[in-house]
Amino acid sequence: MTRHLKTLLKLTLVLGICGAFLWAAFRGIDLHRFWQEVQQARPSWLILTALLLLLSNLPRAWRWQVLMAPISRDISLWRTFVAILIGYAGNNLFPRAGEVARVIAVKQDRDLPTSGLLATVVVERIIDMLVLAALFGIALLFFRTEIARIDPRMETAALITLLVSLLLMVLFGVLSLYGKRTLTVPQRIFSHRLAERLLEMMRSFFQGMEAIRTVAGYAEIFISTLLLSGIYILAVYLPFLAFNFPERYGLDLAAALVVMAISTVGIALPSLGGIGTYHYFCSQSLYHLYGVPLDEAVAFATVLHSVAYLTFLITGGPGLVRLLLRRNRPFAPRA
Repeated sequence: MTRHLKTLLKLTLVLGICGAFLWAAFRGIDLHRFWQEVQQARPSWLILTALLLLLSNLPRAWRWQVLMAPISRDISLWRTFVAILIGYAGNNLFPRAGEVARVIAVKQDRDLPTSGLLATVVVERIIDMLVLAALFGIALLFFRTEIARIDPRMETAALITLLVSLLLMVLFGVLSLYGKRTLTVPQRIFSHRLAERLLEMMRSFFQGMEAIRTVAGYAEIFISTLLLSGIYILAVYLPFLAFNFPERYGLDLAAALVVMAISTVGIALPSLGGIGTYHYFCSQSLYHLYGVPLDEAVAFATVLHSVAYLTFLITGGPGLVRLLLRRNRPFAPRA
């Protein structure tokens, strides 16, 4: 199967997932009432939300900069910040393409190892998934019965996710400290050729985890992740204010945490920037957990997703275009 055919099949599958979740989210919705709710959202809070979403990339850039420090300390926070915006723009156009795009963006005009940089992105995504699982576990702890109303299987899935996430946190910590000792294992089990490939992948991965082996690295990653999670919670709460949900339905910061945790599941699924998947999980959490009418819940999810999608496409899109135009330029080291 050719690479182009694989890409086409992948894109077809992703578009199918987006379409299926959009249909599930909008099924039975009164479009007239939906549009009325969209129009009544207060723009001032949405503008602040867009600015807050941009701000969220500062702690993310700081965390990635810490992870990249063993590879290079010559990467500025601004460069990392811009690369992340480019990555988000790429993910909005093709799933997971942004991960590669931001690595290419951050290493422009620098002779840095692509495999090592990609490993730091993998490590960062693992941290994100562990935090998401922890937040989902908190949501389950406080709203166990209500979450089961969305889908009875979600309660079991959430418990399994929480257990697995705790085990993975332990494994992640052990690997960050003692992972390099496992480098001799592939040579004992696999053929020479396969063992060499596995060793190369493992070395890159452990290089991406190198920063976590120090107390300072742990502290910086913990603080930046905490700041990032807090900003994401606020980025859900401010649209609550835009729709006047605190007065109408009593939604507070705790509700924003729960909705954010559940909605992020939609972002984690393979889709174009969360189209469809985010709409479904966000609206269903508002509807089942807090009694927000489905028309209003879908309107809220659509507006918040649109703000995030357009914010990252507008701010990261120009850099992505420049990156694509420069992709055939030969590497030229800086003077």
